[in-house]
Amino acid sequence: MRNPSLVVSIPVLHCWTKLIRSSIVRDSDVVNSMVGGLLETCCARLIRYESLPEDTEDVTLQFLNEDIDTVPERHAFLGNYRRFCADVIEVLVRKTPVEAMEHILAQATNMFHNLYNGQPSFQRQTFTKNSPQVLQVDAQVTVIEAALKGYMKWQQGQGEDAQENERTRNTLEDSLEQWGRQILNAPFDDPEVGRKIISLMATLSTKALGDRPGFALTFLEYMLTIRLADDTNYPQYSDAVKDLERICSLEMQKLAMKFADDFMNVYEQLEAKVDEMINDPTTDERQRMAYSAFLFIIIHRCTTLERATQEERMRQMLNSVKDAWRNDEFTEAISSFQSFCGVLGMGQLPEFLSANNFRGVQDWSDQQLPSDGQALQASILERSQHLPLRLTKTLLAASTEKLRDGTAAYETAAILWAEVIPVLLPNLLQLVSHAQAFNDIESNWSHLPVELQQVIRRVLTDRFWQAGISTESRDDFFARVSGSKSTYEGFASTVRGTVRQIRESSYYILYSLTRFRDFFYGIQDLPGPLSQALFGHAGALTAHHLSVLLTVSTHLIEGCPARLRSHFLPPMIQGLFRELDRKISGEWNEVARQVAESGDNDNLTDEMKTESILRQLTYSSVSLVAVLLDSRQEFARHDEHGRKEANAPPMCDFILATPAVLEPILLFCNSTIRVRDTRSVVTIVRVMRTLLLQFKEKSPIRDYFCNDILKSAITSLHEPYFVDCQKELASLIAGIIHLDEDIPRSIILSLPGMGDQYRVDRRLAKLRAANRSDERMQRSIVLDLLSSIKGVSIHEQGKIHRPKAKPRSAMMEQYMSVDQQPTIVRGTSPGLAGVADMFGES
Repeated sequence: MRNPSLVVSIPVLHCWTKLIRSSIVRDSDVVNSMVGGLLETCCARLIRYESLPEDTEDVTLQFLNEDIDTVPERHAFLGNYRRFCADVIEVLVRKTPVEAMEHILAQATNMFHNLYNGQPSFQRQTFTKNSPQVLQVDAQVTVIEAALKGYMKWQQGQGEDAQENERTRNTLEDSLEQWGRQILNAPFDDPEVGRKIISLMATLSTKALGDRPGFALTFLEYMLTIRLADDTNYPQYSDAVKDLERICSLEMQKLAMKFADDFMNVYEQLEAKVDEMINDPTTDERQRMAYSAFLFIIIHRCTTLERATQEERMRQMLNSVKDAWRNDEFTEAISSFQSFCGVLGMGQLPEFLSANNFRGVQDWSDQQLPSDGQALQASILERSQHLPLRLTKTLLAASTEKLRDGTAAYETAAILWAEVIPVLLPNLLQLVSHAQAFNDIESNWSHLPVELQQVIRRVLTDRFWQAGISTESRDDFFARVSGSKSTYEGFASTVRGTVRQIRESSYYILYSLTRFRDFFYGIQDLPGPLSQALFGHAGALTAHHLSVLLTVSTHLIEGCPARLRSHFLPPMIQGLFRELDRKISGEWNEVARQVAESGDNDNLTDEMKTESILRQLTYSSVSLVAVLLDSRQEFARHDEHGRKEANAPPMCDFILATPAVLEPILLFCNSTIRVRDTRSVVTIVRVMRTLLLQFKEKSPIRDYFCNDILKSAITSLHEPYFVDCQKELASLIAGIIHLDEDIPRSIILSLPGMGDQYRVDRRLAKLRAANRSDERMQRSIVLDLLSSIKGVSIHEQGKIHRPKAKPRSAMMEQYMSVDQQPTIVRGTSPGLAGVADMFGES
């Protein structure tokens, strides 16, 4: 296990994770004698080797680079290795909590005290997120977090000798608290080291020491007083300082949720300190809001204040939200798309892009912004902060996070937000609409010259990193993006990032408002305008951004109380599935076109990213359909907020009884049968099969199944790509044939090579006579009936020869598994000309 090659040691390490879970093995004298060495090795191996510089003279890293070829596989392998090490530490602490924790804390103390031993002290000009010191701290924090998990499991599993266990628990908590206070007293100038310590102390105070408010107050004081000097001369350092501030404010809020009553006892002192920090001119607006939210949470979550006093204090804080949204100047400023751009400082964006010849620059990340460009960039960022989105998001999160419906705190929040919701919604929907329209070239940028339209398209094109596909590491990607802030690409990133932030902040607010159920869903005139704001320009969003919209739409739809479904859902479901159908079908057609036109030597990375995101969007959409149309899926998805309506009628009952809602979903289902994603096709076909029994009677929907959906299923059955879906497609076709005697028969007879009417009728008669519960028989008859047009696998046709991969054992494969990468098949499928003409269509 101590072999310098991790590839050699991982099978042994994996074996240990299994062995020590057995009490017989764990308690043996032989294993007990090895515990110290096991613990030491696992702690030492938790370093993030992928973050070490390539030229590091570390023999383990050299072996790693030699043993594993690709960056994605290396990352997956190291993730598995670290997971196994953490598992061993967790189990060993659970077995012998006092001894193991003592060893781990002593080791951590030694490391923190000697962090810069023999090396220069921290200098902000040489700051890097992956310095040797940061990596050491990161590894040690991972060790302690694994140990705390083991300790918590030990605590949960105790029951026999309660008195002895209580003494052990007190001993351990005393040790942990003493160690935590010791670390909080140690000064750290590196913001990244500070961030990791804050994260660890948060786990310690809320989990392991959750009943020790004294330590929580000490930790809170630490976060309120830790003030590293910002220095914009060193952008990486400056960003890290801001990150540290954000982490502190976030953890302060989490502490307030857990220790509200304890913090209420010292509220006046806390309020004075927070007010001092809010009034400090060096505190940015984000931090001011976070500090206000911290005080809001204490008042909201404490149980010692009188209800009237509590409500009055909270109402005073929420009035700032209400006033910001109903401001007449703000309403006027976002009344049109052009004025919206003006509010953000982008009113003259096309002119700026043209004057600075963005069109003529090939590599935007190599072209520095002129001073007026940097001023405009700063102005856009500064103006966006004046929108009331962040304030609303912050107080909504403070009002709803980690709060169960029905509690006193929830009821108080719902009553108070009910006063705010009608005030903020009109302007919020305007912001959503404009932020989505910003991406709509045809609606808002078509008046520009074609060349400038192309520049706008490029400005709106995201840079993104994807696990398993991107060739650079995640850290390298973010470093590259961060390093290009003052370039043309950085300016473009500011423009699209600002608009995206507005869009996604608005989504978050809408999602949070669903927690207040009737106060939100019951608003009389909400559904139509909400649907228009969310979906009016949704077609202009990329698949990646549409995925975010789909997520919030799913929450909006699933969260609707049963008695308000007929009021709220029709425009929402119609708008959503109209855009999903249009976007997903169009994107898959574009993928097919690119595959057909591309050459063998093209770089596939961007194409693979695009297709991977499209597959995920398609499957997420299909999963929503399954929830809406299959009550088993719906009840399986109920979260803690949905369980209170578990006795309500299933969503599918409402949808199946409302043709105007069902029809756009079925149109989407029909299109999805044709997309080249096996997982999505199989899922949607299974959902449609469950619906067939609902449409035994003659109706337009039954005719749609027997005509359009049947045609799509047969077309997919014909194509080699769908060979893995043939069983499901055949079962769907069999079910449709049982619905109607005439329409399916006439369609099948119209197919090429199906002119033998007597053969067709014999097979159809056999199908109808067969046992309907015998799915295998039903499929067999359909596949026999359509055998002349059924596709065969492309591999069977011998058209694709897969290159032989570098041989690797099955055992090693399991340690280097990455997310399945989408396959890009080059060229067109042979012998499929005229598939669209099978039914006499062009």
